[in-house]
Amino acid sequence: MAKYYNFDWFGNEVRKKINTAAHRGVVKGLEFIKQESVKVVPKDTGLLEKSANIAFNNEMQGVVFYDTPYAIRQHEELNFRHAEGRIAKYLELPFQQNQMKALQIIQREINKET
Repeated sequence: MAKYYNFDWFGNEVRKKINTAAHRGVVKGLEFIKQESVKVVPKDTGLLEKSANIAFNNEMQGVVFYDTPYAIRQHEELNFRHAEGRIAKYLELPFQQNQMKALQIIQREINKET
C-alpha cells in the first residue's frame, strides 16, 4: 500500500528572505570595507576622505569608491608622500586585507534568516 504525504512548500519565501539578508550583508560588508579604507586614505583637506561612498550594480553587487577628480591618481601614485598611517592603494589594500571579514559579515546576515 502506497503512503501519501502532504507538505507545504515555502521555497519562494525562503529565497526572498535569503536574498534580502544577502543584500543586507553586502551593504554591511561594503560599509565595513569603506570604513577600513577611510582609516588609511591620504588626508590633506579631508575632501577625499569625505567622498568615500558605496553604490550598487544590482542587489548582490556593489562597489566602494572615492568621488574626487584626483582620487584615482592619489590611489595609484606610489611616490606621493603621505602622513603616517596614510597610504596609496588606500582602497585596494584594505579590501585585500579584509575581504574574508566582509564575506563573514554577509554570511552572518544570511545565517540569521536560516
